[in-house]
Amino acid sequence: FYGMPDDIAADPKLQAAFRKIVQIKIENHYKKAGFMSFGIVQLGQAAATLGDGELAYQAVVRLVNSYWLDNFASMHNPKSLLNMDVSGGLPAVIIQMLAGSAPGKVRLLPALPREWPTGTIEGALCRGQIEIKRLTWKPGRIVATLLSKKPQTISLSVPSDIQGITATGLATPIRLAGSPRAREVSLPQDKPATLDIRVR
Repeated sequence: FYGMPDDIAADPKLQAAFRKIVQIKIENHYKKAGFMSFGIVQLGQAAATLGDGELAYQAVVRLVNSYWLDNFASMHNPKSLLNMDVSGGLPAVIIQMLAGSAPGKVRLLPALPREWPTGTIEGALCRGQIEIKRLTWKPGRIVATLLSKKPQTISLSVPSDIQGITATGLATPIRLAGSPRAREVSLPQDKPATLDIRVR
Protein backbone atom coordinates (compact mmCIF):
# COMPACT_ATOMS: atom_id res chain seq x y z
CA PHE A 1 0.00 0.00 0.00
CA TYR A 2 3.01 2.32 0.34
CA GLY A 3 4.82 2.59 -2.94
CA MET A 4 4.18 0.85 -6.24
CA PRO A 5 6.30 -2.09 -7.41
CA ASP A 6 8.25 -1.35 -10.58
CA ASP A 7 6.41 -3.93 -12.68
CA ILE A 8 3.05 -2.34 -11.83
CA ALA A 9 4.36 1.22 -12.25
CA ALA A 10 5.54 0.32 -15.77
CA ASP A 11 2.29 -1.32 -16.87
CA PRO A 12 -0.85 0.83 -17.40
CA LYS A 13 -2.96 -2.31 -17.92
CA LEU A 14 -2.01 -3.66 -14.50
CA GLN A 15 -2.76 -0.28 -12.92
CA ALA A 16 -6.17 -0.21 -14.63
CA ALA A 17 -6.89 -3.72 -13.36
CA PHE A 18 -6.03 -2.76 -9.80
CA ARG A 19 -8.20 0.36 -10.06
CA LYS A 20 -11.10 -1.78 -11.28
CA ILE A 21 -10.91 -4.26 -8.39
CA VAL A 22 -10.58 -1.42 -5.86
CA GLN A 23 -13.66 0.22 -7.38
CA ILE A 24 -15.65 -3.02 -7.30
CA LYS A 25 -14.78 -3.64 -3.67
CA ILE A 26 -15.50 -0.07 -2.56
CA GLU A 27 -18.86 -0.03 -4.34
CA ASN A 28 -20.03 -3.49 -3.25
CA HIS A 29 -18.22 -5.15 -0.37
CA TYR A 30 -18.45 -2.30 2.14
CA LYS A 31 -22.24 -2.64 2.12
CA LYS A 32 -22.00 -6.04 3.77
CA ALA A 33 -22.45 -5.87 7.53
CA GLY A 34 -19.29 -7.90 8.14
CA PHE A 35 -16.92 -5.88 5.97
CA MET A 36 -14.24 -4.60 8.31
CA SER A 37 -13.17 -0.98 8.46
CA PHE A 38 -9.54 -1.85 7.86
CA GLY A 39 -10.52 -3.40 4.53
CA ILE A 40 -11.82 0.01 3.43
CA VAL A 41 -8.62 1.60 4.78
CA GLN A 42 -6.53 -0.74 2.63
CA LEU A 43 -8.64 0.00 -0.44
CA GLY A 44 -8.18 3.73 0.17
CA GLN A 45 -4.43 3.28 0.52
CA ALA A 46 -4.25 1.22 -2.67
CA ALA A 47 -6.26 3.87 -4.55
CA ALA A 48 -3.99 6.63 -3.23
CA THR A 49 -0.88 4.68 -4.27
CA LEU A 50 -2.38 4.36 -7.75
CA GLY A 51 -2.88 8.15 -7.77
CA ASP A 52 -6.66 7.86 -7.99
CA GLY A 53 -7.99 10.62 -5.78
CA GLU A 54 -11.64 9.93 -6.55
CA LEU A 55 -11.47 6.26 -5.54
CA ALA A 56 -9.51 7.14 -2.41
CA TYR A 57 -12.11 9.80 -1.59
CA GLN A 58 -14.89 7.22 -1.90
CA ALA A 59 -13.07 5.13 0.70
CA VAL A 60 -12.77 8.17 2.99
CA VAL A 61 -16.50 8.91 2.65
CA ARG A 62 -17.40 5.33 3.56
CA LEU A 63 -15.06 5.32 6.54
CA VAL A 64 -16.45 8.62 7.84
CA ASN A 65 -20.11 7.74 7.33
CA SER A 66 -20.23 4.06 8.28
CA TYR A 67 -17.60 3.26 10.89
CA TRP A 68 -18.15 5.82 13.65
CA LEU A 69 -20.87 6.26 16.25
CA ASP A 70 -22.25 9.64 17.26
CA ASN A 71 -19.93 9.66 20.28
CA PHE A 72 -16.88 9.21 17.93
CA ALA A 73 -16.30 5.61 18.97
CA SER A 74 -14.82 3.76 15.99
CA MET A 75 -16.24 0.45 14.79
CA HIS A 76 -14.88 -2.71 13.17
CA ASN A 77 -18.03 -3.32 11.13
CA PRO A 78 -20.49 -0.64 10.00
CA LYS A 79 -21.96 0.76 13.22
CA SER A 80 -21.02 -2.29 15.33
CA LEU A 81 -18.15 -3.88 17.27
CA LEU A 82 -15.76 -1.42 18.87
CA ASN A 83 -12.35 -1.40 17.15
CA MET A 84 -9.54 1.15 16.83
CA ASP A 85 -8.31 0.30 13.30
CA VAL A 86 -10.14 3.15 11.62
CA SER A 87 -8.87 5.67 14.19
CA GLY A 88 -5.39 5.36 12.70
CA GLY A 89 -6.47 4.11 9.30
CA LEU A 90 -8.58 7.10 8.25
CA PRO A 91 -5.78 9.64 8.90
CA ALA A 92 -3.35 7.30 7.10
CA VAL A 93 -5.49 7.30 3.95
CA ILE A 94 -5.89 11.08 4.00
CA ILE A 95 -2.17 11.66 4.52
CA GLN A 96 -1.33 9.23 1.71
CA MET A 97 -3.68 11.13 -0.62
CA LEU A 98 -1.89 14.38 0.18
CA ALA A 99 1.73 13.32 0.67
CA GLY A 100 3.28 10.26 -0.91
CA SER A 101 6.85 9.38 -0.10
CA ALA A 102 9.71 6.93 -0.44
CA PRO A 103 13.35 7.41 0.57
CA GLY A 104 14.63 10.20 -1.65
CA LYS A 105 11.19 11.07 -3.03
CA VAL A 106 8.28 13.25 -1.88
CA ARG A 107 5.08 13.55 -3.91
CA LEU A 108 2.79 16.42 -2.98
CA LEU A 109 -0.96 15.87 -3.54
CA PRO A 110 -0.52 12.55 -5.40
CA ALA A 111 -4.20 11.59 -5.09
CA LEU A 112 -6.01 14.86 -4.56
CA PRO A 113 -9.76 14.51 -5.21
CA ARG A 114 -11.86 17.17 -6.92
CA GLU A 115 -13.76 17.60 -3.65
CA TRP A 116 -10.68 19.17 -1.98
CA PRO A 117 -9.72 22.09 -4.29
CA THR A 118 -8.10 23.93 -1.38
CA GLY A 119 -6.72 22.80 1.93
CA THR A 120 -3.96 22.55 4.50
CA ILE A 121 -2.25 19.68 6.28
CA GLU A 122 0.43 19.94 8.96
CA GLY A 123 2.90 17.52 10.50
CA ALA A 124 2.85 14.72 7.90
CA LEU A 125 5.85 12.42 8.31
CA CYS A 126 7.48 11.09 5.16
CA ARG A 127 9.84 8.21 4.56
CA GLY A 128 13.46 9.32 4.55
CA GLN A 129 13.32 11.38 7.76
CA ILE A 130 11.35 14.28 6.27
CA GLU A 131 8.43 16.07 7.88
CA ILE A 132 6.00 18.17 5.92
CA LYS A 133 5.58 20.88 8.51
CA ARG A 134 2.84 22.53 6.48
CA LEU A 135 1.30 21.96 3.06
CA THR A 136 -1.31 24.27 1.60
CA TRP A 137 -2.86 24.22 -1.83
CA LYS A 138 -5.33 26.03 -4.02
CA PRO A 139 -5.83 26.06 -7.80
CA GLY A 140 -2.53 27.01 -9.43
CA ARG A 141 -0.43 27.05 -6.26
CA ILE A 142 1.14 24.65 -3.75
CA VAL A 143 3.20 25.81 -0.77
CA ALA A 144 5.14 23.26 1.26
CA THR A 145 7.49 23.63 4.23
CA LEU A 146 9.77 20.61 4.63
CA LEU A 147 12.07 19.73 7.51
CA SER A 148 14.71 17.04 7.04
CA LYS A 149 16.54 15.28 9.86
CA LYS A 150 19.58 14.85 7.62
CA PRO A 151 21.09 16.69 4.66
CA GLN A 152 19.73 15.05 1.53
CA THR A 153 18.72 15.60 -2.06
CA ILE A 154 15.23 14.49 -2.99
CA SER A 155 12.98 14.37 -6.00
CA LEU A 156 9.92 16.52 -5.26
CA SER A 157 6.93 16.05 -7.55
CA VAL A 158 3.45 17.54 -7.92
CA PRO A 159 0.39 16.42 -9.95
CA SER A 160 0.77 18.92 -12.83
CA ASP A 161 3.49 20.80 -14.69
CA ILE A 162 5.48 23.26 -12.61
CA GLN A 163 5.32 26.78 -14.03
CA GLY A 164 7.63 28.33 -11.46
CA ILE A 165 9.05 27.72 -8.04
CA THR A 166 10.59 29.93 -5.38
CA ALA A 167 12.22 28.73 -2.20
CA THR A 168 13.48 29.96 1.15
CA GLY A 169 15.80 28.02 3.43
CA LEU A 170 17.78 26.23 0.72
CA ALA A 171 21.54 26.58 0.30
CA THR A 172 21.66 25.23 -3.27
CA PRO A 173 19.53 25.91 -6.35
CA ILE A 174 16.55 23.78 -7.29
CA ARG A 175 17.26 21.64 -10.36
CA LEU A 176 15.15 19.93 -13.01
CA ALA A 177 14.46 16.26 -12.28
CA GLY A 178 13.57 14.70 -15.63
CA SER A 179 9.90 15.69 -15.65
CA PRO A 180 8.03 18.99 -15.91
CA ARG A 181 6.24 17.92 -12.72
CA ALA A 182 9.36 17.27 -10.62
CA ARG A 183 12.37 19.09 -9.24
CA GLU A 184 15.53 18.02 -7.46
CA VAL A 185 15.77 19.76 -4.09
CA SER A 186 18.69 19.63 -1.65
CA LEU A 187 17.34 19.90 1.89
CA PRO A 188 19.54 21.05 4.77
CA GLN A 189 19.55 19.28 8.13
CA ASP A 190 17.13 20.50 10.81
CA LYS A 191 16.29 23.73 8.97
CA PRO A 192 12.87 24.27 7.43
CA ALA A 193 12.72 24.94 3.70
CA THR A 194 9.62 26.46 2.12
CA LEU A 195 8.77 25.89 -1.54
CA ASP A 196 6.17 28.06 -3.28
CA ILE A 197 5.18 26.19 -6.42
CA ARG A 198 3.07 27.57 -9.26
CA VAL A 199 1.37 24.87 -11.32
CA ARG A 200 -0.96 24.63 -14.28
